[in-house]
Amino acid sequence: MDCLPLETGLVSRSLEETECLAEHFYRMIRPDAVVALFGPLGAGKTCFVRGVAKAAGIDPVEVGSPSFTLINEYPGGETPVFHFDLYRLKSPAEFYAIGGDDYLNRSGIILIEWAENGGEYIPRKRFNVRFEIVDERSRRLTFSRSD
Repeated sequence: MDCLPLETGLVSRSLEETECLAEHFYRMIRPDAVVALFGPLGAGKTCFVRGVAKAAGIDPVEVGSPSFTLINEYPGGETPVFHFDLYRLKSPAEFYAIGGDDYLNRSGIILIEWAENGGEYIPRKRFNVRFEIVDERSRRLTFSRSD
């Protein structure tokens, strides 16, 4: 499965399946993609980023939640990965203040957890991945594009 269906929810029943879906997703996107990740705490967003990084040739052990640093950079591999966590932003203007717009002009895959907190600073042209908690182990991921 090199192409994931857009607008259709896929159920992952484990962290490994979420990472596997992320690896397939990586094959669908370009090296300059912006990916907005939406979903509640504990839904698997960071796990998904780990799978994308792994597919890009980055050691998945290096990938962690940037909740307190806001941005983690993972250079190397086929393309660099920039991982944002905007959970703690108080306003969209803070995205600009931390230099988020500078990253949008860099070459690499940009994955943004809690993208809704970036407001108008998050590009309209992007992929969206929505995470829904189904039960303790299962998550529904829905993929879409915004242009």
